Amino acid sequence: GNVYAYWHTDGGSTDPTGTVTSGVTLNPSSSLTSSSMSGTTCSDTGSTGSGSISCSSVSCPSNSNGNSIASGCTCGNGFHGTVAASTTNPYYTGSCTQNTCTCSNGNPATGTSCSSNGGAICASCNAGYRLSGTSCSAVACPSNSAGSNVPGGCTCGTGFHGTIAASATSPYFTGSCTQNTCSCSNGNAAMGTSCTSNGAALCASCSAGYDLTGTSCVATPTTTTIAGSAGCLSSCSAWQFDVNQISKYFQVNPLTIPSSGFTMESWVYRTGGQYMFSYATSTHDNCMLLKSDYLPANAWSHVVVSCSGANSCTAYLNGAAKSTLFYSTWCGESGGSFVLSQDQDSVGGSFDSGQATGMQSNGFALYTSVWSASDVSTVYAAKCFNPPARGNVYAYWHTDGGSTDGMGTVTSGVTLKPSSSLTSSSMSGTTCSSL
Repeated sequence: GNVYAYWHTDGGSTDPTGTVTSGVTLNPSSSLTSSSMSGTTCSDTGSTGSGSISCSSVSCPSNSNGNSIASGCTCGNGFHGTVAASTTNPYYTGSCTQNTCTCSNGNPATGTSCSSNGGAICASCNAGYRLSGTSCSAVACPSNSAGSNVPGGCTCGTGFHGTIAASATSPYFTGSCTQNTCSCSNGNAAMGTSCTSNGAALCASCSAGYDLTGTSCVATPTTTTIAGSAGCLSSCSAWQFDVNQISKYFQVNPLTIPSSGFTMESWVYRTGGQYMFSYATSTHDNCMLLKSDYLPANAWSHVVVSCSGANSCTAYLNGAAKSTLFYSTWCGESGGSFVLSQDQDSVGGSFDSGQATGMQSNGFALYTSVWSASDVSTVYAAKCFNPPARGNVYAYWHTDGGSTDGMGTVTSGVTLKPSSSLTSSSMSGTTCSSL
């Protein structure tokens, strides 16, 4: 309305310059073309009018790439969103927002490195983790250590010492596990996993003249000289242990067993009960246990156990092999507790009165030699308890029948219970030479 005058192209087929009102000159009239505006009119979106004769394209906004809004804009690296053309200022809608990434066990990527909004993309890792692609992986525990992984904690394996701590720089842990070194006086030190504590005094084997007791090498005990003839010991008395009780027993604790083989000997007069010899260690309460059930009642019996190694023993009763005497043969361990007339369910104790053997014994001997069947037969035929006459004596104890000692004279380290009432009775009228 109220138009004074206007001119425009009409795109008519007869007018390369358009049909116009009179009085208008277009020069040159024959060559001035009415070209298209690249498909854009003044009313097209993404452009701004300049007067009534031209439209300019709007540039892509910040953090986006492209020639113009009209031709399309995409968000740059590290940004996300959409940009669309609009007919109203600023002639586009939307924007490009910086991406945010996540990272388990580390620090997330930022800027252009965070290529996908919400993506799990790590830039660096916490101590104990290494970057694997775009994620953080826990580093495994190093050699000679055990544990789920470095962040979870690693401990040095048996036979090794040291500490392992998580680190943020390669190899993502500090420290190491070094093999333990042990020492041993009078023998060879434990090595490898047997050396359980660095710098500890732990022996694996001993030099000549020493025996392994626990983890130490102890000088082999010397034999105590006891009065006696070349035939039988002069004593004709015996220790007496009652049945169904736990207060009377003979005990050597600890008793080191010769590792190269040994023989045990005793004369026993059984009146009842179940178990007569018990040897217990910290790991095996029945490291060796002998039953008395097969001994004749109310008669003297010669009992011998001869062992060449662990689980390689022969029991003898009155000169003949008797395997049924064993409840359990020697387990191969040393440094345990030896008890006559009681069964130990722990080292040196946990007796059961119902398992005690009623018996008399005139002594107990331990030899460093392994007696053969012929040796046992010869000793039994002598009907005599006389360890010094046998040779290879490791240790022995016997009653002496002294008026001041109802339990007999014994070497140090031996317990006889009870000290005030255990009687040294006569051997049922039997002399030492006529057992």
